[in-house]
Amino acid sequence: MVVAFRALFVTGTAGLALAASTLAQAEWFTLGDASDTPGETVQVDPTTIAVNGLTRTIRLRLDSDTPQRSANGVMFRSFEGTVSIDCLSRTSSYDSYTFYSRSQFQGTPVLDHQFGPNEARVPALVSLRPDFAGRVIRAACRAEGNESNAGKANAGG
Repeated sequence: MVVAFRALFVTGTAGLALAASTLAQAEWFTLGDASDTPGETVQVDPTTIAVNGLTRTIRLRLDSDTPQRSANGVMFRSFEGTVSIDCLSRTSSYDSYTFYSRSQFQGTPVLDHQFGPNEARVPALVSLRPDFAGRVIRAACRAEGNESNAGKANAGG
């Protein structure tokens, strides 16, 4: 499943064929193309995708050379988090996130939050380029769970 999931990100993306050949050793898959701005990196971890019916959960991170402001007003240079994706509505929200004031996920986090089961969630992927957000959602929603996944039986059919 990991190789197939990685291939979903590579399909139709110029300049990633070489990166795909080295993924066997890497945990993080870098999204990008020839027109990318130097100094901003978006990565997903396809080895940790969880499938539960029409919901997918994936780890994601962003690193930037310039300060950015999150949807909740936090200034950061890099962040990593866990994102739940609703494949029916094509929306996403954070399950957890950690923001860093320095690039490369260095230093003490400026905000670290794990959402509780009844806590309102913050929309995710809004700080990503729209084409990257769309690719993450499409690829995650194409991923299939294994037969032992409890959500598989409720996925409809």
